[in-house]
Formats: sequence, C-alpha cells, structure tokens
Amino acid sequence: MKSNITPIQKINSVRLKEARIARGYSQSKLGNLFGVSRQTISKYEEGCMSPKAEIFNKYVELLNFPLSYFYNSTLDYESSDTAILFRSLATASKMEREKLSIRAEWIKRIVRYFSQYLEFPEVIIKQQTINKDYSAEEIENLSKLLRQHWNLGLGPISNLTALLQNKGCFIARTKIKVSKSDGCSKWSENRPYIFLTADKNVAVRSRFDLAHELGHLILHHITEGMMNKELLKKIEKEANYFAGAFLLPRETFGNQIVSTSLDYFIQLKKEWKVSIAAMIYRCKELGILSENQTSYLWRQLAARGMKKNEPYDKEFIPEKPTLLHDAVEILLESGIVSAEEILQKIALPKEDFCELCNISSHVFDKNIKLYQPKLRLIK
Repeated sequence: MKSNITPIQKINSVRLKEARIARGYSQSKLGNLFGVSRQTISKYEEGCMSPKAEIFNKYVELLNFPLSYFYNSTLDYESSDTAILFRSLATASKMEREKLSIRAEWIKRIVRYFSQYLEFPEVIIKQQTINKDYSAEEIENLSKLLRQHWNLGLGPISNLTALLQNKGCFIARTKIKVSKSDGCSKWSENRPYIFLTADKNVAVRSRFDLAHELGHLILHHITEGMMNKELLKKIEKEANYFAGAFLLPRETFGNQIVSTSLDYFIQLKKEWKVSIAAMIYRCKELGILSENQTSYLWRQLAARGMKKNEPYDKEFIPEKPTLLHDAVEILLESGIVSAEEILQKIALPKEDFCELCNISSHVFDKNIKLYQPKLRLIK
C-alpha cells in the first residue's frame, strides 16, 4: 500500500543524496528506478528542485527510509573532524567509500543521541598531533608504551574489541560489501571511531584490522584534502607495522620463535589469536626469519591450502562490539525512552540502526509489547 506522502516541510537535499548512496545507486540508476532523468535526480540533490509527492514516496518506500530522515538537519557534520582513512582508497570506488562514510556519520548521530542519557567510557587513546615519517623503532616504542599505559603487559590480548571500547573508542560493523576495504577510522568531536565491514568474518583478521585502525588513530592526523596515493601508501605501511607490534610484542612473541615448522606457528596462533600469515610477516620484520625461511613458510602455507583458510579460522568466534548494543538495552530497560522514540529521534531505518548497534530487531519488538494494554478475564 502506498503511503501517499505529501511533503510540506522543506526536504533536506543532502539527505536525498545520502539515501541514494547508502543504498548503492548512481544518479542514473536511481532515475531509472524512479522514472525520471539523471539530471532531475541531480537537481533534487543540489536543492534546485524538490521532488513531487509521488517521487518523494519512492524515496521513502523503495529506499526504505523513514520520513523523518529527509527532514533531519545536517548540522552534525563537523569541519574539525579528521579525514576518514580507508585502506582501499586506491582501489575502492568513490561510491563504496561514500557508503561507508555515510554510515560513519550515522554512528556519530547515534552516539550524540545516546550521550544525552548515558556517560560513555573516557577516551584514553591519545593522538599524535604532528604528522611525520615514523621509523620502525619509533613504532615499536609507541606500541610498547601504549601497552604499558593500558597495563596490558606484553602477552596476548584476549579481546581487542572490548579493550578499545573501554578506552573510549566506538566500533561498529556493517554487512555492506566494499571491495578491498576492511574498514575505516576517524576522530570526531574528540572521540575515536572505527568502522569495519562485517563480510570479513574471520576473527584473527578482524583483530588485525582493529589494531591497524588503532594505529591510524594514534599515528596519523590527516585532514580532508591531504590524502593522496603516496601518503596512503606511507600511512598504510606504518599502521600495518603498528598492528603487528601491538599484537605481537617483540620482547615476548619474538622469544617464542624457536622453530620454523608451520605446525609450530599453528600452535602460536591459538595463543596469540593472530593469523599465521601476520606472524610470519612479523618475524620477517624483526629479522627473526631469513628470506629463505620466510619463503619456505609461504610455500608451505600454499601447499597445504592455508593462504585463504588457515587452521582455527572457523573455531575462533569473531569479537563483537557491545557498547552501542548495551546503550540501547539500558535505555529500553530503564523506561527512560521507548523504542519508537529512539527510532524517531535518530531518524534512521530500523534495520540500519540495529546493524550499526549490533542488536536484533526483536529487541524493539519486545519493548513495544511493554506498552500494549494488559487484558484479563473477569469470568
């Protein structure tokens, strides 16, 4: 059944563009879906023309967005934010990067709303404010100092996601497919955000992605307009080195390398929760393995079919962000706000909101039942 919505308020043209990109449509494809030209879609998004009622209905119904989304303010975009750092800048399409960027903005909106009612963990992650070229030794020292500051010791980290959340970082996942992009990160309003794609459902690789993004958050203060392929190559190398140094400290992990047997590395993986490939690369960085030994291990990985699917990949359960999930449950259980009010104020589709907060939509269904009238038999 059509909603026959007639827009009365002024529609936010920025939201029209966001809705299109969030669903993965180009202007031409959306025009074909709506039965208008690409130029018409462009005029809607530039604010030169407002869509007629029947077209606006399609934005709401076919793209599955609540009506309130298109009247929502865009004041939550902060010019002081650092740039969103993508690992796939050189390979992913502009559309793919924009899809993740929009979801990153959605998370900020969710956090801003929750902050009215809840106090989130204090930010204990410190960003380097001066951009520079880091040497391997400097990164080793920074990762060691961070472990000391967080009282982690030099052993394996049991749950990296929980650790970063406790240090004030917001982490979210999405099921959208983005080629060669495992996630992105940024600072906004003095808080660090990490955004991961959920299609990489291998726990050890996801942990490395998190450590990689932590490296960006600490080492790199990149603003919009600074990024280019040469800079990306440099900061990616530094973030990768940081991830290896943070997850596999040379003082402890390095001392455990007493064998070049692949089976021995499989046992180390169980302890450190880091991929065999990452451990081999770390050994090469530290000079523990020679070129010949490294090449031998790579050949063994390939010969035993472990390059894409390593042992224990399926046994390790991927870490899940819980901070926003817990925020939703606390608010609903306390009765401070209702499920309907949360969705109305945040103005996002329920499915997208639940995905970003890592909650089941049944949480809302259960809460709604609390407000249903109670009936009882009198005879």
